[in-house]
Amino acid sequence: MTKAKVRLARRSLGRGGTKKIHVDLPEEVHQRVRVKAALEDLSMQALVAEIVTNAVANVVLPKIKEGKRRV
Repeated sequence: MTKAKVRLARRSLGRGGTKKIHVDLPEEVHQRVRVKAALEDLSMQALVAEIVTNAVANVVLPKIKEGKRRV
């Protein structure tokens, strides 16, 4: 993942604000994420945001009238 892709993902997230999630990972997976992020010179947060952004890129959101969206 390039830094340009991460910047694009951050801009996309910034359009509607951001939301936090909490994810429990097995220790080994967490370690691998940390190493991959370091190898790509990214924060873990930026790496995970990019991975999730790519995973849901093709999901179509339903059109909801203004003020009617449930959170």
